[in-house]
Amino acid sequence: MPWILNLAYVALLLAVSPVLLYRRWVLGKYRDGW
Repeated sequence: MPWILNLAYVALLLAVSPVLLYRRWVLGKYRDGW
């Protein structure tokens, strides 16, 4: 059932992408040792 893997992949992207965008925004705003 490859559609379950596809659904899990999309759910993972939806869960991770806001965190990555937030970290990118924070790193762009504060250029610390992170």
